[in-house]
Amino acid sequence: MLLAVSRLNPGILWTMNDSGNTPRVYALSEAGEKVLTVELEGKVNVDWEDIAIYQDNGQYYLYVSDTGNNNHDRSVLKIFRFLEPIVDNVHQIRKTITISSSDIE
Repeated sequence: MLLAVSRLNPGILWTMNDSGNTPRVYALSEAGEKVLTVELEGKVNVDWEDIAIYQDNGQYYLYVSDTGNNNHDRSVLKIFRFLEPIVDNVHQIRKTITISSSDIE
């Protein structure tokens, strides 16, 4: 399981599923409980490989790499970038939010 430690949400780890799954990332508590599901509107999980967080101009972004190419047949590989969502552990337990395709670079 790939994990990225949240910079905005203490105690939260971000993860995602590998190839062929729905285009979602998940916020997990340190105990492993799914706290939030984030759907990436208009994106496809062809073969997601990694997740990371990086600060740019004072804002934290999640990066999801759709760069898997086991068969060496993909001519376009992608990295999706979007602002790290704020997770409210009390009110968002098992909630799903959607990141608009216009907010994903």
